[in-house]
Amino acid sequence: MRKILDRMVLGVAALLVSAIVVAAPLTQVQVENYIASFAEAQMLAEQNPTQQKGIDRHRPLVSSVELLAKDSQLYQGLSSIAQKHHFRTAEQWADVGDRVMNAYFIVKQGTTLEFIERNYKEAEQRINSNPDYTEQHKKGVLTGMEKGYLRNVKKIQDAQPDLPAVSGLMDQVAPLFPE
Repeated sequence: MRKILDRMVLGVAALLVSAIVVAAPLTQVQVENYIASFAEAQMLAEQNPTQQKGIDRHRPLVSSVELLAKDSQLYQGLSSIAQKHHFRTAEQWADVGDRVMNAYFIVKQGTTLEFIERNYKEAEQRINSNPDYTEQHKKGVLTGMEKGYLRNVKKIQDAQPDLPAVSGLMDQVAPLFPE
């Protein structure tokens, strides 16, 4: 009986962990709440400029919030803005913001997995057929290209569940990310 209970507890724990790891798709309400919070958060950031090192350009908000001291004025202000706009924490607000940004640019650019793969294969073929490159140079270039390719594939795959919520609000999201 004890073994059965232990297995059940382990199974439930595994389900909980997998549910945490796999984020639910963004909802239109979350995107709207993020849009509504953006100007206020931007104003707060401008009033409290900080120079942070180690910001991940693929997850700039999440990594920025992670680097903030939890007792700092900026973190406290951001937490207040997040809660005012129906986010549990500054971290959740940042996660939604990064996901909105990634989905927005994927929709805007029309980037698909097929497009990324086709471009990668074409570039790989050009590198391999270039007589001016040594085998060592080709290997180095191809290794770097593969890392970029895999990073782009992951980014697109991760954004897929969020595309419906963001694509329906492209006109409202666009002003957040001027070119």
